[in-house]
Amino acid sequence: RSDLIKLIIKDNASAILLGVLLSVGVLSLLTIGFSEQVNHYLTLQLLPVFTVTLAMISMLSVFACYFPLRQYINKPVIHALKGSE
Repeated sequence: RSDLIKLIIKDNASAILLGVLLSVGVLSLLTIGFSEQVNHYLTLQLLPVFTVTLAMISMLSVFACYFPLRQYINKPVIHALKGSE
């Protein structure tokens, strides 16, 4: 069971990481482009907000990957393969 969960997370981690890195890159480019308008809004107080947001997105992504496949993960393999040819 743990091997299946690791496989699901490993398969989807690259897509999630790519999305997060792309988002951070676009946000950085926008911040550089509009630095005068955004400069007084960027403080160290936003760091915990960013961390919590990133953690919630990660948990939601793991849940979205696990939830549809839980019926196959929780059943023994012999029952999952029964009837397949």
